[in-house]
Amino acid sequence: MKQGQQKPVVTRRPWEDLTLPEENLKELIQATLDKGATLRMKAKGQSMLPFIHSGDKLTLEPLTQKKLSIGDVVLFCHPGRGNLMAHRIIARKQTSYLIKPDNSNLANDGWVPVEVIIGRVKGVERAEKKIRIGLGSERLLIAFLSKHGILRPLIIYLSRIKGKL
Repeated sequence: MKQGQQKPVVTRRPWEDLTLPEENLKELIQATLDKGATLRMKAKGQSMLPFIHSGDKLTLEPLTQKKLSIGDVVLFCHPGRGNLMAHRIIARKQTSYLIKPDNSNLANDGWVPVEVIIGRVKGVERAEKKIRIGLGSERLLIAFLSKHGILRPLIIYLSRIKGKL
């Protein structure tokens, strides 16, 4: 080290705090799932409330392990924006799926071709506890309510009632 130069500072960070640029993250997730392995990642954002919260740990599985169906939550690369999203399938036509976030009245992601769907959300953990609601058989009802714009108003209504109890 030359005189006058400062010694570099090495900062240790917890493994879970490390991040990758989104393009590299997409490639890593795709490569892992292509090998038939499952993968865990943290959810970001509020679009899937109340079933998936920001910071929840999602377990993803490859598409080959189970045929996609209405109500499934899938990780996909948004065709228009190019970013990764985990949203719910609310309708199907041949090889395309209508995908929509749970926490939205009207907005959906449009008809998404199966080629941009990377994996299916198999499990959700929050504070080290498995969250079961939203991925079981009730996913069909959730998809129906979401498709018809009923889910979000119903959730708001139920949260108001809960707050009054």
